[in-house]
Amino acid sequence: MQRLHEELGVRLELELLRPVGTMFRRSQEPRVDLFFTATAWSGEPQIREPHKCTELMWADPAALPDDALEFIGQAWADAQSGQRLREFGFTAATTAT
Repeated sequence: MQRLHEELGVRLELELLRPVGTMFRRSQEPRVDLFFTATAWSGEPQIREPHKCTELMWADPAALPDDALEFIGQAWADAQSGQRLREFGFTAATTAT
């Protein structure tokens, strides 16, 4: 979990992670995001890469800030409902005949 410490300044044990979802989403290029929850960690979360991130905060998932990335609310709702896989940001393909 070196990357977690590098980016957020926290450490956690792998066995404390619980996978809660996978999202295939449209961005500048297609991306796959994996979502996990953890109930315990050590260290204080902090911005360790300020050139990539301007703010770090705890937020109520039911009232995310207006500038939260649009897919985060959907990922949280999916985690709560047990939906493990989602496509996000794609439109249905149409074909001309």
